[in-house]
Amino acid sequence: MTRIFRHTVACAAFVLSVFSLTACTPPSYINTENLGTPVVSEAEITRLIAGNSFRGGDGYAYHGPDGALKYVADDSSWIVAGSWRVHTVLGSSKLCEETTEHGLQNGKTQSRGPYQACYVVFLKPDGSLALDKMGGSNFSYGKPIKGFLKKTQFEAARRKLGVPL
Repeated sequence: MTRIFRHTVACAAFVLSVFSLTACTPPSYINTENLGTPVVSEAEITRLIAGNSFRGGDGYAYHGPDGALKYVADDSSWIVAGSWRVHTVLGSSKLCEETTEHGLQNGKTQSRGPYQACYVVFLKPDGSLALDKMGGSNFSYGKPIKGFLKKTQFEAARRKLGVPL
């Protein structure tokens, strides 16, 4: 079984350097046995992420080569807009995102965020990715799909919700 140890000091230093936040999760061990091989190179994470769409959760995310991040739910009821970048600290690179969610609630557009998170990126043998959030949760992304697969759907949902560019 593969395990990764996260130390509070390293975690706090990373979070402080990236987002100027003051809180961090306590040290934890996470099981990475089924997540694949960690991708630690900034260049490799960028190669895997930039300009690609991914199936994740109940929709698709797109990480633009310009650092834009866009997500649309399958039913177009909500979107996520924000930015992404790769940040390296203490010799390890992570995918960092800042996002705001937008969706309809009681007939009105509601926005939540911005949220900030960083993920350790894992490459699975089948070519798909898994992302492990600093703090213990992880989820799977599908295989990279070149281009913005759901651009038309995202733009239609963005206009319907009245979310500016």
